[in-house]
Amino acid sequence: MALRRMVPDWLYILRKCFLDFHAGHGAYPNILKPRSFSEKIQYRKLFDRRAILVKFADKLAVRDYVRDRLGSDILPALYYVTEDPADIPLPVLPERFVVKPTHGCGWISIVRDKSAVDAEALQQTCAGWLRENYFYRAGEWIYKSIRPRILFEELLDDGTGGIPYDYKFFVFNGRVQIISVDIDRYGDHRRNMYDRDWNKLRMGFQRASSDAPVPPPDQLPEMLRYAETLAAGFDFLRIDLYAMGSRVVFGEITATPASGLEPFWPGGTDRQLGELWTIDMKRPRSSPRWNEPSKPTHHIAHDRQSIDRNDNSERNDGPAVRGLHMQRAVNEQRRKEGLPQPPP
Repeated sequence: MALRRMVPDWLYILRKCFLDFHAGHGAYPNILKPRSFSEKIQYRKLFDRRAILVKFADKLAVRDYVRDRLGSDILPALYYVTEDPADIPLPVLPERFVVKPTHGCGWISIVRDKSAVDAEALQQTCAGWLRENYFYRAGEWIYKSIRPRILFEELLDDGTGGIPYDYKFFVFNGRVQIISVDIDRYGDHRRNMYDRDWNKLRMGFQRASSDAPVPPPDQLPEMLRYAETLAAGFDFLRIDLYAMGSRVVFGEITATPASGLEPFWPGGTDRQLGELWTIDMKRPRSSPRWNEPSKPTHHIAHDRQSIDRNDNSERNDGPAVRGLHMQRAVNEQRRKEGLPQPPP
């Protein structure tokens, strides 16, 4: 890790792009003239430095983007946010929840029964996440400057106690072209691919498809509209949504699915998807401020509001001062969520 940190970021990213791409695809990518979908992901990782892509990768910051475009009802409940695993408030958390960091991908702990939680093991898991900069694992610049925090969110349920289907909308130039559906994600994980009219496509990546019929969600028109609203103005984004009864719930926004390292099947699919993605290579890209510290955010509330512990300087304040910070944060979060303010 120490040697990695001595290598210039651009060189580390370039090396990761070439070597990891070759390991996954069996060939090196054409970076300067990308044609396939996976090659264009590598191009984005190297040259697309829009700051908004960092916000999409930050699992806390992206909530503000979604709320501004679609409102707060689509967001999963956020129960708690912290930078210190030692202050996890298990007694006040609901019986079921998920735990994940703001600054990585694929890191998650599902709690279905709080009474069975090993608090020390959970703290150690969270501490491990906080110690790691995901940039050095993925080679994607968007992760390097995200402020590491731990989120405690609503555990989504399909009504039978299982995880609902994960609908991933591939939006090219403002229009959904492909829908990927993850089935039984934490069991016999399968993945089906459909067009926007729910015709099953004979293609895939990472996972085998399911032969069982998968009907379109009742909210498909609404989900298409949500995905295209969130991706409006971008050449490509993947928008992940869940359908729970009559409710549509936001999952995440991904600018670089699978980091462009997983091959598609059958042969030629990657090139066909690449034709859907028009990259303006002449448009200037802004450089990321990798070393700029994140501005702290403080908000504490219950259920649909988030709870974020203050930074270390505020933790040294007395109880009265901390209480004032908390109350102000509660009122601000309630204002953002459109909830009535408490009486003075």
